[in-house]
Amino acid sequence: RSGAATPPRPCGPPAALMTADLEMLLPPLFGVAALLYLWLAMRVLRRTGAAAGNTVACFLFLVGSMILGSAFAFGTRDPQIYGIGRVLSFFAAGLVPVALYRVYREFTVGPPSWRVLAALAAIPLATTVLAITNPLHELLWTVTLGPGGPRFSDATDHPWFRYVHAPYVYGLCGYALVALASRLPDIAVAHRAPIRLFLIAAVLPLAVSFGNT
Repeated sequence: RSGAATPPRPCGPPAALMTADLEMLLPPLFGVAALLYLWLAMRVLRRTGAAAGNTVACFLFLVGSMILGSAFAFGTRDPQIYGIGRVLSFFAAGLVPVALYRVYREFTVGPPSWRVLAALAAIPLATTVLAITNPLHELLWTVTLGPGGPRFSDATDHPWFRYVHAPYVYGLCGYALVALASRLPDIAVAHRAPIRLFLIAAVLPLAVSFGNT
């Protein structure tokens, strides 16, 4: 608030101060990274009218949305803002492997049918509905009141994430990445360099997400 006194810097060991600094730094970094991915998605969408290019743009848009959700949720004590961030993250992260699978199919054996895509999107959409309605059942995260304000549980503490959502997302992502990389020699020479760049851009955020989980 305007005119409010600046809270004193917490005293403690250097590791604790570094953690506090990191927690303050990460949300804006997530925000910048998200905007870069969204900007890149728009560039890809404008520069190509092909279906494969549109699929790549959709994938980049979902990755940007996933990171943007982390920017909202990380470090906040506001349940509403946290909920918005988690819904956005669950929605985007759930559909990222579906988009990645479609990219693999577009550049190899041909695009999948809408029935296949609908079946692949079933679990991510179910997770999104659970995230939107989480205040009613708390199946994805719980909110507890502590001395410092509301605290939110990790998604890994809840069975739906551990046994359904995470295995599905990481399993389909791993399959699509390995399948696309293994078919790289069969892809047209003109597309190989962009596909290599795409694989690097896809692996980085997904590896960070997997390591964090």
